[in-house]
Amino acid sequence: MLAYQIAEANADYANAVRDVLRGPAKDDVLKGNINMQCKELFENILNQTSEYPFPVLIVIDALDECAGSQTALLKALLAIIVAIPRIKLFITSRHAYALHNYLRTRQDLTQTVDINAVGHIDEDIRLYTKARMKELEEDGKLENISSDEYAEVLVNRAANLFIWSATVFRYLERSANVKRDLTMLLSDEDGK
Repeated sequence: MLAYQIAEANADYANAVRDVLRGPAKDDVLKGNINMQCKELFENILNQTSEYPFPVLIVIDALDECAGSQTALLKALLAIIVAIPRIKLFITSRHAYALHNYLRTRQDLTQTVDINAVGHIDEDIRLYTKARMKELEEDGKLENISSDEYAEVLVNRAANLFIWSATVFRYLERSANVKRDLTMLLSDEDGK
């Protein structure tokens, strides 16, 4: 799938992948292990020419949800960035013991960011909330409402759940009476 997505963005790469998959090594590549596939479909092709737009950024979201050995995939991808330093990886994953242990051995190549650090989440939610409140204000939906006051309450109510904030604003942007709905969302369970 990754080779397909890169091929969609670059016709030269697509032609090179097609040649590999039509060549004598086709069965070996298709049935081979992840190391062989990465070497044949990425490293060899991208190393052969400098015509590809660089740097290439490969984004893998939710590595922990990939079928098979995520550690084997991670090792194969890291081998590519060692061979071709112009290639960069951006990988997201929940904390998986095997991945975490492997990344600790490759600190020379990796940088880990814990997005669950509470301070970061609150600040991100605060920035998002203020930006969305400003949008509602500009659309004339926040008449006679103190957006800063409501923003802080929304951040606190989010309880570090960004999805909660995003859902609230999707709801409010469709609201016919934002003040009423915002008040209702922020009222206590007793309706106060």
